[in-house]
Amino acid sequence: MTILVNNVLRIGTLPDIIYIAKPNTVFPRRMSHTRASVQDNARIAVTMDRVLQQPGQAAALRAWWDAMISGWQGLVDAIEHHQPVTAWRALDLYVADSDLVNRAMRETRARVVAAATAKIGSAAWSYAATNGVFGPSSNKCMLFVHDMVAVAGADTGLPHGWRHPSPPTAGDWATSGVGIPGWRPIDASETAAPGDVVAQAGNYSDATGHVMTVGSFGGNGQVTFIGTSDAAGVDPPGAVVQIPAKTNIVDATAVKGPELFRRWDPLV
Repeated sequence: MTILVNNVLRIGTLPDIIYIAKPNTVFPRRMSHTRASVQDNARIAVTMDRVLQQPGQAAALRAWWDAMISGWQGLVDAIEHHQPVTAWRALDLYVADSDLVNRAMRETRARVVAAATAKIGSAAWSYAATNGVFGPSSNKCMLFVHDMVAVAGADTGLPHGWRHPSPPTAGDWATSGVGIPGWRPIDASETAAPGDVVAQAGNYSDATGHVMTVGSFGGNGQVTFIGTSDAAGVDPPGAVVQIPAKTNIVDATAVKGPELFRRWDPLV
């Protein structure tokens, strides 16, 4: 039994892992864009019944719930009678499994790609543009990424308030030690995929680096990058472009560190 972030309880062992959380907390809100089907609920109910027969799992669930709301007899009854998922949710619990979580991740990444692709050619996030609280003469690559992931249901929030509420900077995205809600650095076993975010820190006087979304696969089978660009030949200047993946997305003279890829994950 492991209590994860966002008040999510993980019970069971591979391949039977069940995630349980209070509704209206972060995890259920992030999962709300991927509804559980009747088939999902049937599968989860079977797995839940199997998990709760493992030694200690029911006790762990009771302890977790008692720590949040003490004395709820309904949960005890649900554990003892192995009620289906709909009954658990009626008891104010959100239940999911790894299959549902993984599907939510895939669907969210697909929405990021669709949103970013639809903006190719737009100058709304260019250096010269006014976009929301960002006026002209301001870099907006991080605003573009924020807007694309937010419309996809993977909002990062606006953590920077020194000037105005602002999204994570390119430097934030590029630094593994900086936590971005819902977005984790990919690990050594993973490769960049459409819908991820790529960022690189840079030594600029007016920016912390550059950040882009990862786009669909190109003709060579590699992912592409979608984001703002001030490169020569981009018309209009600073427009959103789709480019082949490359090792550096900041100018060679400004490279401060390697590219870092992040993936949306409702459990972080």
